[in-house]
Amino acid sequence: MLEGPIGGAAFNNEFGRPNICGYFRSFEMTVDDRRWGYHKPIMLAGGYGNVKESHIEKKSFHRVLIWLF
Repeated sequence: MLEGPIGGAAFNNEFGRPNICGYFRSFEMTVDDRRWGYHKPIMLAGGYGNVKESHIEKKSFHRVLIWLF
């Protein structure tokens, strides 16, 4: 659970660190006097950022075609 956010951020642009959040799913069952089970960590990651207001809308531009011979 502690190393999960670092691995999750490795696939994105690493600006900041995701928040640590999650839970553990576990299961146990006894069969013929033997105990079987697992403990599975489930990581949920999120984050926040900011964007300049001038970058919200796409700017218009003039198309320019250049031929090189």
